[in-house]
Amino acid sequence: MNPKYSRYYTFVKPIFQNSTVKTYNSFALSLIIITIFSLFAIKPTLKTIATLQKQIEQQTKVLDQLNAKARTVSQAKSNLDSMSDADKAKLEALLPSQTDPVGLAKNMVQWANQYTASISAMELQNAPLVGEPQTGSSSADLAELPFTFNISGSYPNMVSTLSAFNSSSRLLYLNTILMSQESDQGITVAIDGKTYFLK
Repeated sequence: MNPKYSRYYTFVKPIFQNSTVKTYNSFALSLIIITIFSLFAIKPTLKTIATLQKQIEQQTKVLDQLNAKARTVSQAKSNLDSMSDADKAKLEALLPSQTDPVGLAKNMVQWANQYTASISAMELQNAPLVGEPQTGSSSADLAELPFTFNISGSYPNMVSTLSAFNSSSRLLYLNTILMSQESDQGITVAIDGKTYFLK
């Protein structure tokens, strides 16, 4: 026997020859091996459980948002159903189901005539003149109808005409209003804006 290992055999060999150690040795080694392999086997399952838990939390948040949206839509429908016919007509005028460029042009001409303003130009840009109304359709999209409107007259008349835009029954958005002095007697106002409709 190699003297280098003699001490090892002197102390360790009797331990392994002990009957108690012999009895539980294989059990302990089996338990250690099973534990190691179990950890490797359980690790992917634990990862899967963690991923599923995270997905459940995310989907729960999405479900809560959808439920809140459903409640909001339900409340909006209830409010719409409880509106009077006059209010529904105002809402339709505010956001019509068709472009209605003729109605918009008539309103602008009426405002100009009411305050003795002279119309020098009016342009309604690309928009369909006819089409199926989309009121009440869940697939209806909000579309824009750009316009330009040039008027001239005295300063007080221009201010009054511009105030009429503010009281329009139709939803209007004015991008720019440019004023320039035309003569000693009057000014020219160039209005660039847009209105909306459902398409």
